[in-house]
Amino acid sequence: MVGLVTKNQLIDLLSFPSRLIEEELDDLTDDCPHELRFAGEDKKCLACDLEDECRWLSRNDDFSPLKLRTIPELVDALDTAITYVRGDVVAWGHESGCACQVCEWLKKAQRVYDAIDLNHFQTDHAELALKH
Repeated sequence: MVGLVTKNQLIDLLSFPSRLIEEELDDLTDDCPHELRFAGEDKKCLACDLEDECRWLSRNDDFSPLKLRTIPELVDALDTAITYVRGDVVAWGHESGCACQVCEWLKKAQRVYDAIDLNHFQTDHAELALKH
């Protein structure tokens, strides 16, 4: 993969895992006083089994100001999302050739992530170079 990845493309990639995590955690909102929105000042949030998911979701959902985030922050969020989704895919027993929506997103996101030249971030730009 050669070219550029824009900030908007990274934000678009993050929308799928955000929806996936919300759907997976939706049944648990009755037990959460913050409706799955991480509250760092609440000791219950810090001790919750879903802390990582809620923290990620709070920072990367459609309502957060993703356009204000730096490219390195968005790439870090993409890395975390890939790890989370890969965990689901493994837990569900999907094979490498699976063409479901989740597996297809994972393949696309991994290709983009692998192509990002992590050594040449230009944090003041709205795009970043991919490896040649």
